[in-house]
Amino acid sequence: MDPYFILFIAIALASWGISALLNHRFKQYSKVYLPLTGREVAEKMYQRHTILSELLISLGVSEETAIDDACKIEHDISEKTFEAIKKHVENL
Repeated sequence: MDPYFILFIAIALASWGISALLNHRFKQYSKVYLPLTGREVAEKMYQRHTILSELLISLGVSEETAIDDACKIEHDISEKTFEAIKKHVENL
């Protein structure tokens, strides 16, 4: 099976799930529980987002733009690059 098709399906399902949550189709659930691996991935992405936002703001980027751009960057950079950025931000 084509890996791009699988990726498309995964993105579509994720988008539907987020949209459903945002539209309160799942009102009976007050919290979303992630399995341990899902929680680890979410925490990793949140850490990346926070650190990248801080870096961009420290460079003079507006908060709104920094947050939007961090969302785009956090998924695409390598672990090595992120660790270098993280060390730099910690030394600011």
